[in-house]
Amino acid sequence: KICSVCISREVRGTKRRSRQERVWWASVSYVLHKGSTIMKRSVGFVLKPSLPMGLVGLAVLLAMSMVVQVVQAKEYPVHVRYKDYDDDARNDDVQTYWEDLMKETGFGGIAVGLILSIIIFPLFFICWCRCCQSYANCITCKKHTSKFGRKEKTANLVILFILLICITLCAILLGYYAGESTGDVVDGFDQTIESIDDAGKFLCGGQLQEEFFAGEERLEIIRGRIEAEKGPAYLCQTNSVTAYLLGANISLQLALTGIKIAIDPGLNTQLDASQNLTDSFEITSNKVGELIQSGTSTSTSAGKLKQHIDRLNELDSSFAIPTRLPATDFTDFEEARAEVDSASSTMSAINNKTRDAILVDLQQTTVNEINANARDVASEVNELADSLLEKLKDLSSARKDVVDTRNDTDDAKEVVMGLTGALVAVFIPLLIFGLIGTAIRKPNPISTGCKTSVVMVRSSACCIWFFVLFLVILAGLASILNIFVDDSCKVLLVGNAKSGGKGLIAVNVEDKRFVVGETKVDLSNLIVPVLTCPVGCSVNNTPEAMARGVIGTPVNCNADNSLALMLGIEQEFNFSEVIQPAVQEIQKNKDSLSITQGVGNSTAALQRALSLLDLDLQGDYDSQFYKETFNNIKANADDGTTNGREIIAEAEGGLVALDEIDASLVRAVTLQNDTKARVEGTIERLAELEVVTDASIASLGQQAVNLEVLTAKILLGSYGALQCGWIGKAYQKVLGDTLCNQVNDGFYTVVILASMGAALVYLAVFVLIHAGRARSADEEQEEMKEVSRGGPMAQNDGGAMMAPTATRNPGAFHVIAEMSFPDPFCAKKRDHNNN
Repeated sequence: KICSVCISREVRGTKRRSRQERVWWASVSYVLHKGSTIMKRSVGFVLKPSLPMGLVGLAVLLAMSMVVQVVQAKEYPVHVRYKDYDDDARNDDVQTYWEDLMKETGFGGIAVGLILSIIIFPLFFICWCRCCQSYANCITCKKHTSKFGRKEKTANLVILFILLICITLCAILLGYYAGESTGDVVDGFDQTIESIDDAGKFLCGGQLQEEFFAGEERLEIIRGRIEAEKGPAYLCQTNSVTAYLLGANISLQLALTGIKIAIDPGLNTQLDASQNLTDSFEITSNKVGELIQSGTSTSTSAGKLKQHIDRLNELDSSFAIPTRLPATDFTDFEEARAEVDSASSTMSAINNKTRDAILVDLQQTTVNEINANARDVASEVNELADSLLEKLKDLSSARKDVVDTRNDTDDAKEVVMGLTGALVAVFIPLLIFGLIGTAIRKPNPISTGCKTSVVMVRSSACCIWFFVLFLVILAGLASILNIFVDDSCKVLLVGNAKSGGKGLIAVNVEDKRFVVGETKVDLSNLIVPVLTCPVGCSVNNTPEAMARGVIGTPVNCNADNSLALMLGIEQEFNFSEVIQPAVQEIQKNKDSLSITQGVGNSTAALQRALSLLDLDLQGDYDSQFYKETFNNIKANADDGTTNGREIIAEAEGGLVALDEIDASLVRAVTLQNDTKARVEGTIERLAELEVVTDASIASLGQQAVNLEVLTAKILLGSYGALQCGWIGKAYQKVLGDTLCNQVNDGFYTVVILASMGAALVYLAVFVLIHAGRARSADEEQEEMKEVSRGGPMAQNDGGAMMAPTATRNPGAFHVIAEMSFPDPFCAKKRDHNNN
């Protein structure tokens, strides 16, 4: 209606236009005027003329806030990877989803705000810029200024005051929850930082990580200092991967060192025992030889004695001296010596074989193999440990970036709340400005109070409209984020038919395959159990135990909470293949150390030799008998005769032979006892050698078994070292709790508050428009009566009287005729009316 009047004024006041143009524009004005009149009358029985559009818009904005929960996008394109969003062949689903999301959620709200702004703001602009060139006779002030009664004015003030309080509270809550949403994002960053710390603890943790993350010192310097002060076992916490690898390396090195010690000098004991046995055999053999020589000497002396006895019996048969000589047959000693030499030869061959096995095969070949294995294990483990420790640098860099972003976001929280406060500080005073304008409204349409009121009310309504636009756009953007995040969270782990049941994360990592050692891992098939990995798996160990080579025992670890089992990479931590050559060398050479059969044969030979050496050297020999006999014969013999002298000579020769036999026999018996003791000692040396050899064999076998057991423990320890509970914890905290719950709920809260705020501000704008609405027909008639009576309203600002009008034609041309125009047109119009 205002536009129709403005157009009519423009047409009437421009003489340069042709009659045809004036008629055409007058027709346009008439159509606008009639249309506005019909709209006014159609809803006027229910609402004031300026409120229907505001309430319709309010209903649209409230419906938009409900759309966020009621309307959902048709289908999230979970089967399309993010990097394939630009792929034309697969982009249809993505484009459809975004179109649905924009159309059915936030875009509708943004569109409503833009459309209503485009419609409403030009009305303000046209009226303000084209109609009010002069307040004195302006149609805006005169024809379209209310003459409110006290009740209607009070009602407008109460409504605006209530809306002011509600909008203020809504703005404060919006600022608060916008800040809280930003705070939730900050909490998400805190959770991310905590997850990075957990990842660092998974890699290393302990003093090394703490000092590296906290300070500016380089990782290599911190590591070198800790290793120099405490040793590698104290670098990382005991349940980390690096600590596990370092502990495994320490354990393997200690085990391999133990095997080397068991071989060299461990087997030197066997070599010493073998050498002692060889020496014992040699001494025993020599002793048997000496015994044989002593026996031969005794036999010679016994022969002499027999000759003297036989000669004496021949000289005098009455002597009848019996022949009772010591043993003269030493064949047993010869056989004993042969047995000793046979046993010595057997053991010598065995000892030479074992010596070669020990000195060459074990102490050289096997030890070299062990040294090579130790170097390989140390190189492999240290290289892997170094690479893991290098990851701490990446984690530290990522952590610093996240901390910086977190601090920036935390600062942005204050900015968001400050921006909201600034908006409140700007737009709430505008509402107060409009409220004051309504309060100072005067009934006289051309009074200063009326003009000031109109300026205040309409300027505040025009400016506040931008706040509506801002809130609607904010609600639309928040609703887009709300539904997008909600849709994404619903398909993070489980997808739809198009994705084959794979969730969003699995789809985006379906081409992510990596190799651990020789094991290929397809992450897309394992990402769900990895992300949902429960906590509970741990390692029971201490740095002190690690330093002693003790591998920690996993606690509550299984295929559900251990990456080693979950990814099928446990065999990559099986070091049995690395140490298997050393174990095989030990097993092979261990059997060559066995001397059981040789010891048995040699012991039997020595036992036979011992029995052969048990010869009665004394026999029937009685040295005392022979001495008495020879002395008696010598005393009774007549040395005066030849026969007597010969008997005495033979008796004396017999006594000499007896002395020789006695001396030789004493030496032989002594040698015999000594030789027997030597044989028995050699048997004991054999037994000792067998015990030492068996102990060496058992020790080597046990070392091999221990090495295999250790590799099994290391393999078992990988279950606890590669526990994945921290991944599930990070997923649950960062994505599940923070992003999908707290942040998303914050988006929804912002949507609701922004929508409510927009609705309230929207309604307030139209209440302000209503406060400056056009007069009713009754009010206008009363004004005309007052003008005809010459009342105060008949005077314009220029001092001229308005022409009286008895009746009112609602047509546009009559309106044109009624209009008062500002100077210079107003002066011409007054002259025309006077005429």
